[in-house]
Amino acid sequence: MHTHPRDPYHRIDIYPTSRHVRVLLDGECVADSTHVTALFETGHPPRWYFPVDDVRMDVLEPSATETRCAYKGQASHFHALGHEDVAWTYREPLSDGERVRGLIAFYGERVDLELDGELQERPETQWLRTARRADTAMTSHR
Repeated sequence: MHTHPRDPYHRIDIYPTSRHVRVLLDGECVADSTHVTALFETGHPPRWYFPVDDVRMDVLEPSATETRCAYKGQASHFHALGHEDVAWTYREPLSDGERVRGLIAFYGERVDLELDGELQERPETQWLRTARRADTAMTSHR
């Protein structure tokens, strides 16, 4: 697994917040909390990390996908409600990401995110794609 090198002009800031954040997938609430941790990273939309107790773990299943960030470390991903790779966690983060250890974040690009009761627009990033249904056969592009 490869990752991008650290950039001296790139940073992450992590803050606890009492903002009310909900995550919906196919109209079903999969996370709801007023105890989220907000992570702000240069060039990326804010990410909202949920305590495990505020996430419907019964609808998450581990994915084989692992990604690596030069600042936070290796992330393990989750499928939910038949959609692939909609959430992730850092089980053993690097020191910069220590404050999100064991918390769960969702791709705002792939789920509906409500912030203080307001539905947020899905950000347009490299992670924007329709979350593929795990039960749908993948087709190759010619």
